[in-house]
Amino acid sequence: MAEGAPRTTESLSGEAQAVLYIVGAAGAALGLWLVSVVVRVLWRTVSRVSAAAASAIPTKAAKKATPVKPTATPPAQQQNSGEAGGSAAEVKKPSISLRQAKEDARKQGGKGGKPGKHSHHLFLGTLQGHQDHVTGCAVSWDSKTVATTCEDRVLRTFALHEAVKGPKHSSNPRVKKNLAKTPTGVAFGADDDELVVSTAGLLGHANLAMYANKTGQQGRWEEAWELADCLDRKQILPGGLSSGCNDAGGPGRAQPMILMAAGGGSTELRLFSPKAGGRMLFKCDSGQMKNYMTTVSADGRFFSVGAFTAEMKIWEVKYARDGSALGVEMAMGLKGHSSQVKSVGFSSDSRRAVTASLDGTLGVWNIDVRYHLKEDAKRIIKEPLPLPQGQCYELLAVAPESSGGCIAACHGNTLHFLSLQTGKLLETVEGAHAGGVVQMVWTRRAI
Repeated sequence: MAEGAPRTTESLSGEAQAVLYIVGAAGAALGLWLVSVVVRVLWRTVSRVSAAAASAIPTKAAKKATPVKPTATPPAQQQNSGEAGGSAAEVKKPSISLRQAKEDARKQGGKGGKPGKHSHHLFLGTLQGHQDHVTGCAVSWDSKTVATTCEDRVLRTFALHEAVKGPKHSSNPRVKKNLAKTPTGVAFGADDDELVVSTAGLLGHANLAMYANKTGQQGRWEEAWELADCLDRKQILPGGLSSGCNDAGGPGRAQPMILMAAGGGSTELRLFSPKAGGRMLFKCDSGQMKNYMTTVSADGRFFSVGAFTAEMKIWEVKYARDGSALGVEMAMGLKGHSSQVKSVGFSSDSRRAVTASLDGTLGVWNIDVRYHLKEDAKRIIKEPLPLPQGQCYELLAVAPESSGGCIAACHGNTLHFLSLQTGKLLETVEGAHAGGVVQMVWTRRAI
């Protein structure tokens, strides 16, 4: 072959020819694969168009069928449709948050046709205006005013006689005081013009403050004093604010007492005097592994806690003749339960104590004994709790003797009224509130 002439396949070596055959076969296979992909895509497109056209043509059976009213789409389905359906989601209602769904369910909880608290013959009225969960309530010593705290950071007072004018009556707040921190409980000071409020700081640490209406003008509540971080970087136990008032010193010498229990695994108790600018009078550890709730007798003489152990410990506040507090000492321990005492309460005359335990029994105790001479309190009533096995009351409150000494007992959102004389169940109110109850209080006097 002359130099510069084109080379033919015949002149190629065997190895070169093999390479050409392999490259050609690979190219042919790639081409066939691409053709198959195009065919599959076209086939699927044609099938979808055909199916859509077929569904658009109504059949005879469909023409004769009765139209069906569309059902509402649950919120969860609406949310899924909104994520995957593109523009179709714009026609549907916007999805709601889980918190909003729970709130709607809570509001509709009493609309299911079953008789609720509003249909009970003991129901009198409602205190209106709260925008969030109520965290505490208190009744003034003269039984004329009710104060509440709420997670909407508003302190409210209501005229009690307006709230109970008639069956199913609603009462709006007489006074509203905006707070800078979230309140966790409330109690009255020496009179209606003093309110002591516990609050939670930025990290949940407990604070205590008193608001006073010195001018006597409605709504003129000003901060009188504040104890920041009064539990030394601890949170307050839910429902851990209780109060009592000693008025043995005579008019103008009433001595209110504020008991606070620390939460978060702590069992510390602290007693404060609102009249002394919030001065701490007493600090101790209940030594009972876990505290559940606190209570102070109406006269401010005794206080106790519901705790993890089977013994109910009672402390006594010692007073001078002028009504000022001298100190605190351990008074007595009520022994007789075989399991945790989850809730306790005192009668209005401080002569009886009431306990509810996980051993399934209610106890009524005579504490009007000479305990300073080592005389033990006596259990005068032992009655099975009218609750399923393993359940117990979280709160107890005893009505004044003038009202018959009835016991209000609460488990969850179920309210029971029990006889102080027998321990027997008198009345039941199912669903007293939409959520759990954090505090119960009786008026000191009949209204």
